[in-house]
Amino acid sequence: MKGLVSSQPRSWSKLWLDTKNLDRSNAGFYLQYLNELFEPAQRPGILIETSLDRSDDAPLRGMLANFRNSGYGLSYYLPTKDGIRCSQSARADGCSEFADRVVATISNLPYSSLSFDVRAKFLAEAIERRHSIQLNTWDVNLKQPGDIDPELLGAVRMYLIPYRSRFDY
Repeated sequence: MKGLVSSQPRSWSKLWLDTKNLDRSNAGFYLQYLNELFEPAQRPGILIETSLDRSDDAPLRGMLANFRNSGYGLSYYLPTKDGIRCSQSARADGCSEFADRVVATISNLPYSSLSFDVRAKFLAEAIERRHSIQLNTWDVNLKQPGDIDPELLGAVRMYLIPYRSRFDY
């Protein structure tokens, strides 16, 4: 990441970091690493997405708060499979309980936003109505920028789409 970030001019205003396997054993190191890479003025445009959801874990809550207190956006990753399933039918088995767990997670942990696959739009919007939170989405199947849902584009903070680059193979 350091090479990619340092090789590009800092003309971007937002950066989404899909952070896997964040836990108590590596969070301090990761935060220190990010703080060395990014000046405080850049941090509000940097989104750290993670799936941590143990809202009853006080050390975890503190660890996540350290990211927020350092100026980064912190987004809870809505599990894609259940997000899509419950968007297709909110009355499907377990969907009400799933939505309740997500609302409890974002209510009890210091998340500033909810990130989701665009196919989970209806569930994400229902969660946002229950707990006012920023939304972020991605659409890996988008073929042309003109196919973006304009209403959703206006409602989310970040909307990721595929971008062809020299690294595609």
